Amino acid sequence: MAIARQQTIDRGPLAGTLCLQSDPSAMMECAVLRLTDHCAVVALERETRLSDACDLVVPEAALHRSCKTVWQSGNELILEFEPLAVDGARPATHHRSSCVGALLALRSVFDEIQSGILLLSKDTHVQFCNLTFRQMWNIPDELVEGRPAFGDVLKFCIDAGSFDLGDVDADAHVKARIRSIEAGDSRPIDLRRPDGQVIRVQCTSLPDGGHLLTYTRITDIVRHSDELDVLRTALDRIQDGVLLLDENLNALFINARMREYFGVTEQQAAEYPSYAKLLAGTPSAGLYGMSSEAFEVHCASRIAAVRAADPAVIDLKVGDDLNARVCCTEIGNGGRMLTYTDITDLARNAKQLEKLATVDAMTGVFNRRHFLVLAQAEWSRFQRYHRPLSVLMIDIDHFKSVNDQYGHAVGDEAIAALAGVCRRDRRRADVVGRLGGEEFAVLLPETEQAQALLIAERIRNQVGACVLARPGGRFNMTISLGIAMAAPDMSDVGDLLKAADRALYEAKAAGRNCSRVAVELPGHAVTAA
Repeated sequence: MAIARQQTIDRGPLAGTLCLQSDPSAMMECAVLRLTDHCAVVALERETRLSDACDLVVPEAALHRSCKTVWQSGNELILEFEPLAVDGARPATHHRSSCVGALLALRSVFDEIQSGILLLSKDTHVQFCNLTFRQMWNIPDELVEGRPAFGDVLKFCIDAGSFDLGDVDADAHVKARIRSIEAGDSRPIDLRRPDGQVIRVQCTSLPDGGHLLTYTRITDIVRHSDELDVLRTALDRIQDGVLLLDENLNALFINARMREYFGVTEQQAAEYPSYAKLLAGTPSAGLYGMSSEAFEVHCASRIAAVRAADPAVIDLKVGDDLNARVCCTEIGNGGRMLTYTDITDLARNAKQLEKLATVDAMTGVFNRRHFLVLAQAEWSRFQRYHRPLSVLMIDIDHFKSVNDQYGHAVGDEAIAALAGVCRRDRRRADVVGRLGGEEFAVLLPETEQAQALLIAERIRNQVGACVLARPGGRFNMTISLGIAMAAPDMSDVGDLLKAADRALYEAKAAGRNCSRVAVELPGHAVTAA
């Protein structure tokens, strides 16, 4: 005898409310996807596990029924209604027709679920499979009507090419899956179909010894995961360091370059360490080379700047051989993205350009322009603190004759020899510059006039001991020096240099190969002695 299908309401989702019987004040809004005399399929706003009996209220259907959850997947539930009371008392038994009706209703509801459902007995024979499962694997109705073994269904899918086993033997795969199900292994398995779809299979053990298998399409999720893996791999291959932080400044992602920078392993990076913890570990990675006090200040400053999403770019000297440019960008989820770019070559080139702009190529001492810049800085310090400041003006004697008689190569050698003596003999604070041709100057901070004279004589004697090669023999060169000390009535550093220059000319006039000191007589201009 055919069994009539249960009456259903197919007007689209209806608004409903679930009330827990244990706590009537606890109510949840839901959408009723399917409604029959015996059960309902509902969707909650978010996934919530319901273990207590509850009441379903659907105003549009004039329904208020007590029910219990018989199946749940995500936020979708199947609710089975309690039997209606007769004269206020619940029936002690159900008629067979009522049971059959309830069973048909449940089957109808399961057919509406978007996941494939396969119910297996204790001996892994198919007791029920829903419409989604049959359509998912193109299984004919006659195959499942005779309660086939799960292994037979699985072999049918393999023979039909429904999913690719690769090099795995089909029989071995079937046996392994049956053993896994019988053992109640609930770990999900992802099956990739030839058309690119990915289906996740999960097994749930039932109280009667049977098993419930759910087949859920996760193609979009896997595709996004694959795309994310591709992006992660790409970020791991680039030379820049990339650090993604959440709104609490915990690391969401650290690429390979940045892991190397912070000295963390891939496993440590997967533990979502805080930015503060990453910074604190950089000394052990050999970075910065700061004192502990300076490093604490640096960390506090960086954390504050990143928290404020300060876009200012900073350049850090990392170790002895690496310079990094750090940039912070705010990203859409309230987090931050930090990029560390290796600018070692740029810094090296900038240093070389600075050297070219400030250092005389032939002698290795400062050129005239940069020497005057440094002299002005020392003059400002002299005016502020009234500390002694002296300067030497040096000129090679008879330099034109050396060029004319021995050639410019010998003249260049003489200039280089003088510069070498000045560099070797100078103190850390002294500044040596080539003002032009064969003329040099030495700035002597914290130096009184008498001490400056001693330094000048030492330079003169060392230069005199230099023996230069010339065609046909060797010769000794000599130099003349003018010495001046800064005085309060001098208007600027130019006056100091002019005083030393006048003293130099006095040394030339006195026969060369000597030093002269500029002295300031009361009521007179600076002269030389």
